[in-house]
Amino acid sequence: MFTPLSLLWYCIAILLSTTVKGKSLGTAMFYIGVLIGIYWFPNKGSVMGADVEKYEDMRSDKNPLYVRGHFRRRIKSQKIDSIFADLKIFYISQIQAIIQSLLLLIWGVSGFFSSKWHDAIWIIGAWCIITAIIHIIFGQYYRKILFSFARISLHSGVKWNLFTNPGTTKSTPDVPLEYGFHSFQELAKHLEKNLKESDYKLKCKEQISDGGKIWFYTNKTTRYINVFILIKVNKLEKIQCKELDDMTEDFLNGSMGKKINDLRYFVRCIYLVCAEHASQAYRELVMTATHQNRRLYYLPTGICLEEGEFEI
Repeated sequence: MFTPLSLLWYCIAILLSTTVKGKSLGTAMFYIGVLIGIYWFPNKGSVMGADVEKYEDMRSDKNPLYVRGHFRRRIKSQKIDSIFADLKIFYISQIQAIIQSLLLLIWGVSGFFSSKWHDAIWIIGAWCIITAIIHIIFGQYYRKILFSFARISLHSGVKWNLFTNPGTTKSTPDVPLEYGFHSFQELAKHLEKNLKESDYKLKCKEQISDGGKIWFYTNKTTRYINVFILIKVNKLEKIQCKELDDMTEDFLNGSMGKKINDLRYFVRCIYLVCAEHASQAYRELVMTATHQNRRLYYLPTGICLEEGEFEI
């Protein structure tokens, strides 16, 4: 992005380049402007990517780059500190850019007096290119760390664990209500109608052990994916919870696609377990305060057809 100062700088560089004596200085000023633009004012965001740019200066335990020690020590002067990047390699790149700019300036001024140092531009240029390459490589390295963290933070540990380890146990369910339907078929028909009106689409239907079934409905936006999971079992068992974990993980990861690497993209998931009979696994599921993750918001709910209650 050009500012009045930068435009003036480049205008002076162009004017000097038109003179015989000032050609070197004009060229040097142009390259200095490029260095400043690359390391201090990148037009298209960080080399890490615009989607993770905010992590460059986030000194917080929520930032894996900070936690892993990739941030430099602060400079005592706050004004000077604010000029430089917080990530170590980016900071080193800026220090090198300052030295390179000074050398370019000296080389440019020397053009007024002698052509002896004319070929020095190739050495300075090679150094600038090497610095830029290292800068880009480490930018992608930092990005990879954030993506790895994104994948982990998206799950609970390695798996989603929505069914085998949903949260901490509460004393009673939050909202036990009579749901008002006489059969699962009647409930499923009502849900399908409402989901369709809310632009949810049935994406997948699977079988689980003991005659159980699971349906996945999704509604995608640019910032998140809404997921509704309907589960029908006779009596929820712990072995089925493990199956549901695996199926949910595969489905959600597949549905997110490339978005799984986008830290700004998250999942809103509601799942409803419809059990003919109550069980210990069912009770643990509906009597749980969920652990919400940074990129995953979910709500477990259940209906025991035998008891005729909706529990959340």
